Amino acid sequence: MAKKGWDPLELSRRAAVHSRRKVFPVGDILRYLAGRALPMPGDLLALAQALGTAPDRLLEGGMDRAVLELRNIGSGKVELRLARVAVETARAIAGLLTAET
Repeated sequence: MAKKGWDPLELSRRAAVHSRRKVFPVGDILRYLAGRALPMPGDLLALAQALGTAPDRLLEGGMDRAVLELRNIGSGKVELRLARVAVETARAIAGLLTAET
């Protein structure tokens, strides 16, 4: 990003072109840069395409990396996003979530 002379807002504009959602919130980029979150596979691919590089140059493990993101939504709850885990791990997580409700 810096080599291209872009700020996070410019990267979000350019990544949005490659995103299936056609938007890429600058807040997401700021969280990635601060190390508070990791991009989901689709977002990682959009960032890599915008920057003209491979996903694994941006994040070790690239598209195959398991990603867990928690976002506080208030009232003692979080939004959980998960990508790229083994089936048994997904089943265990689903079991925990089902038991919670």
